[in-house]
Amino acid sequence: MRVLKIVPFCLMFILIGCGPQSNRSKDAMPPLMKMDSARGCVSESNLLAAGLIGGQVVQKADPDSNFAVLIISGGHICTASPIRDNVLLTAAHCFDKDKLSDTVAVFYPSLSCESGYDKRQHSVPALSVAIHDDFKSDVQIDKTEGDMALVFLSSKIPDNYPIYKVGQPSNIAAGSDLVLYGYGRTNSNGGGSGILRKIHVGSDNYVVSELNKRVVINQSQGSGICNGDSGGASLVTNRDGEMQILGISSYVTGPTEDVCSAMGVQTLASTYNDWIERIIAEQGNANPIPNPEPNPEESR
Repeated sequence: MRVLKIVPFCLMFILIGCGPQSNRSKDAMPPLMKMDSARGCVSESNLLAAGLIGGQVVQKADPDSNFAVLIISGGHICTASPIRDNVLLTAAHCFDKDKLSDTVAVFYPSLSCESGYDKRQHSVPALSVAIHDDFKSDVQIDKTEGDMALVFLSSKIPDNYPIYKVGQPSNIAAGSDLVLYGYGRTNSNGGGSGILRKIHVGSDNYVVSELNKRVVINQSQGSGICNGDSGGASLVTNRDGEMQILGISSYVTGPTEDVCSAMGVQTLASTYNDWIERIIAEQGNANPIPNPEPNPEESR
């Protein structure tokens, strides 16, 4: 059984190349893709060559097309969720501490050119990224804690994006499914990154462990998380009928030939709620800041 960090999908069409980093494997790296340099989009055939495994594609017209946010940092794709008007919650392992300054959030369900994505309209740069002190990037992912990060944006999220609360496991409605949204691959060896997908995981296929600070997902039935879904939230319904964040996708385990096929593991978000609130208070960005004035040069 192999343990693998859910490697953020490497955007080699942005970088010249992505070398292997600590706890990241060469076999998870995608082929070179051709990018439209002006719009920042990729042809759909490239994105789909060869996400959430077993997931359903979320189209722009779908009512839940705004339920997750795509993060690009250091040339890699991850998934995130808004918890304030300009703060996103995601995974710590999505970031290289030397490349935080190029982090952007994408508010669109697909990077494909056919979908209408245009980075000049649909992306927002990050002001800063806060990574939990307990997270150790040089330690095997299942041996470290604190795989949690906050992204502070340079402007508030679009008005039609929901802001989620972090839920308490004790308040989950009986029999609540996990609802997962992610921009990751559709299987361990295939394509699919850069397109938002969703799945439902039944209550008998996940376990919450407050002691281990984990949400463990049984992926043996062909549904779950994979490369690029890192940082994406599992949403559950609480006893008041509100959708809240339960876990943040961290890593997968499985045989070498199909590492996403056995078990998905998320960091239990509620165990880090004190850290989340403290960092937001310290950053002083708990309230939204105005959207910047449009740059005429960028619209040409």
